Amino acid sequence: MNEIHHKILSDLHGILSCATSEQLLSASLSPGVTTHMKYALEELAKERATTVNKKRASQISEIKPSSSSDRKRKSTEHRLRTTSRLNDETKHMVWKMLNDSPRFAKKGNVVHFARSVGIRLDIQAKDGKKRVVSKFIASLETLSRPRLSRVLRQLFPGQDKQTEGWIELITNGR
Repeated sequence: MNEIHHKILSDLHGILSCATSEQLLSASLSPGVTTHMKYALEELAKERATTVNKKRASQISEIKPSSSSDRKRKSTEHRLRTTSRLNDETKHMVWKMLNDSPRFAKKGNVVHFARSVGIRLDIQAKDGKKRVVSKFIASLETLSRPRLSRVLRQLFPGQDKQTEGWIELITNGR
């Protein structure tokens, strides 16, 4: 590898180690950022979120639960606890909606909804519905607040304005 490649990769790793995905997304929204630079910052934010989640997953996997059901429960709880702009109550509401609603009876329905709101889920053939739902919730964590609000309004259609206000309050923490 030549010297410039090493320098580029070193700088990228430095950025990923000190900036959060939210900071990278915020930088992509700054005025004067070109389309290509915005795309690069958004992809870096995704990479940062992925590396953080992998580190957390490896830390969780070091603790061996006693049974398969415990392992599934703890894995689900861990995914719901990851830090993001979604608080626990909002994550729980999304989790319940996607798992319990007849509207999302199959994992394909969840994937279709994600596509309809502009979210691309990287799913494998063996991924079950709960894993797809977890990936959807993880992808919500990378969205800007306005876009997150739009997705939540589409996920919970027919909510009255008061309920919408509560969802907004819960999501934004204000």
